[in-house]
Amino acid sequence: MNNLTVVLTFIGVMVAIFALVYQMYQAESTRRQEAFAKETARRQEEAARRQEVGVAEWMRALRDWASEAIDVLSEAVYASDGMQELVPRDTRRYIPQLSSLIDRGRFFLPNQFTENHGTDKPPAFRGFRHAALDPLVAAADVLEGKIKDEELHDYVAHHRRDVLRWLQMEFVSHIQQILDPEGHNQKIAEVIKDSQAQAAKLLGKKDFGFHTIGLVRHVVERVKEESTRQRERQGEAPPEST
Repeated sequence: MNNLTVVLTFIGVMVAIFALVYQMYQAESTRRQEAFAKETARRQEEAARRQEVGVAEWMRALRDWASEAIDVLSEAVYASDGMQELVPRDTRRYIPQLSSLIDRGRFFLPNQFTENHGTDKPPAFRGFRHAALDPLVAAADVLEGKIKDEELHDYVAHHRRDVLRWLQMEFVSHIQQILDPEGHNQKIAEVIKDSQAQAAKLLGKKDFGFHTIGLVRHVVERVKEESTRQRERQGEAPPEST
């Protein structure tokens, strides 16, 4: 009996030890899982913060670049007052500035469909230009007299100020859509949209393709419509009393 009691006692002690070890193992495993979950959550929060900071910096840089572009366009608009030359010399100084702004804009708004079009070009110039850059390219073409359509060319030459002003408004509309003041938490990947789809949404046109001439033609149509409305309003105004 004494031997049996010793054996049973020994077994009981071993079971207790194993149970204690198992509990300690389970506790350590739970602690490690909790620590891993906390570390994962911390890293996710840190990554989210870095992403938010990156988006904020990108949008701030985009805003600065766009503001500079608007300044150049505005100067070109007012420098075009009363000028009907095909290529006015006083406005040509804005062409290098616009060219620089266009290429700098590719840092923020890269080309689309780079794998299917223009694969023989340097990487930044493959594919199709982002729609938000089109008004700047069109403005440079207008200032340089590179509108090949003869009828359109003559109209632009005689209404250069109005055409440039509308191109400026088109550019502002694109940038405002991208910056989206009412939704600052959008991610960059959601902001950079397909050029064609964005042009259709902002401009209400689906037949621009990716050619600047289409944008200039569209702007000329708007200038003509605005001129017609102004003439109609002037015709409806009551005559001045004498």
